[in-house]
Amino acid sequence: MNNTPTVFDVGITTLTNVDALSQIAYDISDMADLIDSNDFLNAKRIYDDGENSAQYDYFGNELEQRRTLKDMSRAFYGTDGSDSAFSEDPTFLFQMLGMMNIGEDATDAIAKYATYADDFITRELNDVTSGNLAAQASVILTVQMWATHELWKGISDCFAIQNGFNPDADQTGEINPRKSFDNFVALYVGAGQTAAPDFYGDMLYANAHAAAGHFDTVDGNGEALVNKDIRQLYQSAQQVLSEDDYCKRDHSIESLWSIANRIVAKMYVPLVQMLIHEMYLESKPRVRMYAVSLIPQLSQCRPSIQRKLKTYLLDREYDPKDFTRIVSLLQQSYDCLGFSCEEVGTYNNDAVAECAGYESNHPMAGFTPKADVRTISKIDLDILAIQGLLKFPSSTNNQMAQLYYQYGRAAVIDQDQHTFDVLSLQKMAKSTYREEYSPYFQEYKDYHNGDSFYANDAIVSAFYADGMQWRNEY
Repeated sequence: MNNTPTVFDVGITTLTNVDALSQIAYDISDMADLIDSNDFLNAKRIYDDGENSAQYDYFGNELEQRRTLKDMSRAFYGTDGSDSAFSEDPTFLFQMLGMMNIGEDATDAIAKYATYADDFITRELNDVTSGNLAAQASVILTVQMWATHELWKGISDCFAIQNGFNPDADQTGEINPRKSFDNFVALYVGAGQTAAPDFYGDMLYANAHAAAGHFDTVDGNGEALVNKDIRQLYQSAQQVLSEDDYCKRDHSIESLWSIANRIVAKMYVPLVQMLIHEMYLESKPRVRMYAVSLIPQLSQCRPSIQRKLKTYLLDREYDPKDFTRIVSLLQQSYDCLGFSCEEVGTYNNDAVAECAGYESNHPMAGFTPKADVRTISKIDLDILAIQGLLKFPSSTNNQMAQLYYQYGRAAVIDQDQHTFDVLSLQKMAKSTYREEYSPYFQEYKDYHNGDSFYANDAIVSAFYADGMQWRNEY
């Protein structure tokens, strides 16, 4: 097994070796070529059994069994829906919430919906009229979710190190935040990805490049701005993970949390762009593929918009007559998902104009603010995210929900080339402004025996409490 860092032609060198994982891209390429030759049988064999991506045991010995796209797709489900490796990932849990129907229980969602990627891909492999949709879906449905999983796993691994785990003494390699973030890059870029001028490849980087071409969101070298941004964010994570005593300080986890959330937000942009593109072309099978990947993620946003888009795109076949309404609803969701109208851009020379964003005095619930407070108002999106995550069982005391509380995601109050500052619920609960400006603070403090942080203490305790009602009340 090669232990040298992996070098990708697009300007990325990893900290660890991820050659084998990156070569899953060759399985997707081979599937597409076989399907183009109308050889669906061998395309399905590669999907089921694997071809190019080797796996290794704890000692670095190559295993007979190849990594397979089917196993990656089925990993969302686990063995019976109750032991999914993704069961603590925010992106995956929002996917489950967004696929549920009104009245369904979140505790049953994984068992019911977690096979969504494998079901879609297998169905297309059995349809000889579907073109290379199965290969594309392996990227958009399976690799996309796996890539985000590696980001969240990296943060969980960092927690383990902070709590005393020594990765250098670990013989299994199961807990290694550097490896997890490198695995993300292996899946996002993939083996065989070329740089300018053609940017040829088969994975998420290549899909983002294609999407950017339709919306003219590329830099002077022709690289998709999304890919450029994700590369820079990954390199920021590398810096954190290269520090002495990395992950042993709260600052490390906060930085990686912020980086992971910004990467995930960037990854939504090509999904939106390609969904608009395929709707415009009235390519219904591909509309559904991108909709399955994107629309459930809106469960972390305004519920009414998510339900409408689910009705238009998931509960029934896409109707081109709904195009304008769907685009409008999507545009209303950009801000929640963490990107701007400018980042999506203008489609096909103004066939779909760039949306306008929000004015600083944009009305909220009928009130017109005199100052720009919209960013602060988005703190409720973190509350919504926490409520959603707490609906699922957790073996980590709701670790990811705690991170939403501690560090926040939605209320970005300062952002430039060097700064990314987010208001969090915990910062509000511990702010000294409460004592300075609230006439009632001292009464609450006295009631709680002089504890200035009574609210934070109660909330943190609730994350560890048994019982859904108790946790949600906070």
